[in-house]
Amino acid sequence: MRWKAVLPVLAALLVSAPAWADHDGWVSYEDEGGCFGGAKCGDHGWQLRIRLRDAPVTGVRFYAHDDVGDRSRGHLRLRIDGDVIEPDIDVAKNGDWYEVPVDRVRGSYLIFEAFAHDEVVIEEIEVRYGRGRGRDRDDHGHHHGDHGDHGGD
Repeated sequence: MRWKAVLPVLAALLVSAPAWADHDGWVSYEDEGGCFGGAKCGDHGWQLRIRLRDAPVTGVRFYAHDDVGDRSRGHLRLRIDGDVIEPDIDVAKNGDWYEVPVDRVRGSYLIFEAFAHDEVVIEEIEVRYGRGRGRDRDDHGHHHGDHGDHGGD
């Protein structure tokens, strides 16, 4: 019967897919996130890394707060691999939603970096992907244009 051959492939696709994508193309990474940086969460490191799909990124949105520890001076840097997408996000103590447009950058990891010696909590991370190749980088980190179909993204 054909189902015996199809079921393992279908199961593998379901396991490797993110939780969901809404009608606007945002892909949720709901199992990712947490507290990092600072004295209280520094044992988790100063970075949060999210494995990306093999597609150009057109946006990142997330909820973040700095209501951990004695200080509230949390700042984030947002990168895709070596490309700085947003150099300094001042994280609100009581929390806020952040949405960062991205210029079709491709990479392996979305990286949140805490850099003000204070804890930051990131939750409800979503990434929007475009179609086509996006911007390629050479070995020196230089971008070489968009070789793909924009498709309205």
